[in-house]
Amino acid sequence: VVDGTLWNVAGRWWGSISREKSVELDVVAESMDRKKILIGECKWTEPDYAERLFADLKVRSEGLPLIKGKEVVYCLFLKYPPKDGIKHNVFLPKNVVEDVFE
Repeated sequence: VVDGTLWNVAGRWWGSISREKSVELDVVAESMDRKKILIGECKWTEPDYAERLFADLKVRSEGLPLIKGKEVVYCLFLKYPPKDGIKHNVFLPKNVVEDVFE
């Protein structure tokens, strides 16, 4: 469950949006009711700013055919807490492991 929604199995997505733009996304899943698309980024590097990562993710996903007519939910999977302290839809290793094994 992310953002109060139950999702189908997630996977990676990469492809061309136009002749000039190709996109690679780390995490993409459709909601069980098929009304939403989850788009996520995984960063296993030094701490970064979540606001910047969310903005980049939104720009990269603009024009994706799979988001047409759907609500888009963005999320981050990070190794370290973000520098700006944002917590909404930001998942750290302990969040993922605890949720899976509870």
